[in-house]
Amino acid sequence: MNPSIPERWECYRFMVTYRGTKLQVEVDQNQVSIRAKSGGVAEVQVYGNLVSIDEAGIQLPLRKAVVQ
Repeated sequence: MNPSIPERWECYRFMVTYRGTKLQVEVDQNQVSIRAKSGGVAEVQVYGNLVSIDEAGIQLPLRKAVVQ
């Protein structure tokens, strides 16, 4: 997953089920937050790094997209 956000948006949020674990993903202009909502744990690649997501969740700085 490589989250990004248009400059004029404040934030967005969505739910996705990944390998049986329901994840909530929230992206704003500064960070990405991901947490498990169904009590499970999921290993997901975010910006090329493998991270474990549980109910406590993770927060990562948003990487700005490079326009070519």
